[in-house]
Amino acid sequence: MRFFLVILYCFYFCAIRSQSASDSLAITIDELEKGFLSKNFSLLMYQYEIEAVKALEIQARVFDNPSIYIEQSIYNPQSKRYFPAKTVYGDGTLGQNQINLSQVFSIAGKRNKRLKVAKINTQLAQYQLYDLLRTLRYQLRTSFYNLYYNLKTYQVYSDQISAIEKNINAYKEQVDKGNISLSEYLRLSAFLNLLKGERRESTFAINEANNNLHVLMGDTSLKFYKPLFFQKEIIIDEKVLDLKSMLDSSVTSRSDVKIQEYLTRQERANLEYQKALGVPDLSVAGTYDRNGSYIQNYYGIGLGLQVPIFNRNQGNIRAAKARIKEGELNQQFYKVVVQQDVISAYKILIETNNVYLSTDKTLQKKFNDLLKGLTDNYTKRNISIVEFIDYYESFKNNIIQLNKLENELYNATENLNYEVGKTIIK
Repeated sequence: MRFFLVILYCFYFCAIRSQSASDSLAITIDELEKGFLSKNFSLLMYQYEIEAVKALEIQARVFDNPSIYIEQSIYNPQSKRYFPAKTVYGDGTLGQNQINLSQVFSIAGKRNKRLKVAKINTQLAQYQLYDLLRTLRYQLRTSFYNLYYNLKTYQVYSDQISAIEKNINAYKEQVDKGNISLSEYLRLSAFLNLLKGERRESTFAINEANNNLHVLMGDTSLKFYKPLFFQKEIIIDEKVLDLKSMLDSSVTSRSDVKIQEYLTRQERANLEYQKALGVPDLSVAGTYDRNGSYIQNYYGIGLGLQVPIFNRNQGNIRAAKARIKEGELNQQFYKVVVQQDVISAYKILIETNNVYLSTDKTLQKKFNDLLKGLTDNYTKRNISIVEFIDYYESFKNNIIQLNKLENELYNATENLNYEVGKTIIK
């Protein structure tokens, strides 16, 4: 069973290594953003939603169709003829037909008010698209950073595992010769297995970030994205980051705030439309009757109007008024939520940056040299197995924590940009 697990792990490790070679796709964050705009399925689908809403705006412009009614006598029992067409009285062959043409005219500005609602719906859909783009762009950039730094962490584990495996292979012979105790060898083997387990866990985060990028890019290939990231120092100056200015920008720049505003506008326009619906439409009709009226070839005109005694659309009007008040309160509530989100994102960024600035980053550059020196000292028996593992753990944790901190710093800048609704830190 253990042999089977070892073989399975080897295949898994080889798969990861092969992804970083022939099956990988090196790509920058700018290249991802450029392709994302034309390939993301959510954005492409919402383009059709925009078209559908615009089509409803066209529909709101059209007038009601006229109605035509035609009646023809089928059978004359006196002449026993079907579809009689003669118009002469008294010969028993009289036929009858009638034509009625009617048109409904909307009054009280129904058509214009209906069109206004449709136009607001179109603007609302546009802001919903902008908000979708804002959210997906944030997911794209943070997934890119997560993938980059998790790959760096994976490499830290791989370097440590490779160095320890060399020692274990050499120590196995020394154990057989009795030069090294079996307990020391077993402890080193256990530490190696621990590192492999931690490295395996890091692959979960790598695969998750890679899968997110594939979904966001609409990519069905088996290529593994290899981030090309030219890391630069992020300079966060609390004096330059004006919190009040960012709070003001968030309520004017964020598309989801605009959505709440247009939802209230929509309800106001709907109220005017519902009031107009309470006014009955006017129906105008013209009639021709060949032989069924008091004279032959009768021409007449008629007007029709519903009498608003019971239904004056009062329920829908009342509901629209309530929704306006609800929308106004929701706007105020949403602005409070947005501003608190900005404050939270700002505090997280400042705190993360302060921790990052206080961290010694020289160890990361000297990691390989430190790792080699530590391994050499242990091989020469200058340090014990306990000291060796303790130093290894300290080095590893320091480097991994620094990678995590840098990842959190980049994500914090993206989060602040996302919450404000525009790029504050590039």
